Amino acid sequence: MVGKQDSSLQLNIFDTPLEKFINLGHELCILSNKIDWDSIEQEFSFYYSEICRPSVPIRRMIAEHLTDSKSKPGIVDRGYIGKKNINGTEIISPSVPKKETSQYEKQKARKRFRARAGIEPVIGHIKYDHRMLRNYLKGVIGDQLNTILA
Repeated sequence: MVGKQDSSLQLNIFDTPLEKFINLGHELCILSNKIDWDSIEQEFSFYYSEICRPSVPIRRMIAEHLTDSKSKPGIVDRGYIGKKNINGTEIISPSVPKKETSQYEKQKARKRFRARAGIEPVIGHIKYDHRMLRNYLKGVIGDQLNTILA
């Protein structure tokens, strides 16, 4: 990624590696391993600024261009306070709809946020059952130690 880097080094212990989901023998995966990404980033680094918001990785831009697809929006609950856009992925949280919003759009948004709200109690119970409610340890090492000690 060229440009301003995201400085948070927080790991998510619930993330599954990408290799578990994709077929590494697929033609696009094989092609991506043959491309010299460092030289491409060097060539395009002139067009990026170090002082602006984090830039979209060049690999993502090329993949979206080749497949004509965009990433799905991320849905968060009302308590989320943070960025509204992370590496080109829109972050959506529930809010009061505008007056000009149609009934169909309101129902669609409500259904989308209900699916997210249905997961929250499950996550809360799992965290409570495994003593993972609050992490008082600092940094990435603290996250790892908290997981092991829980």
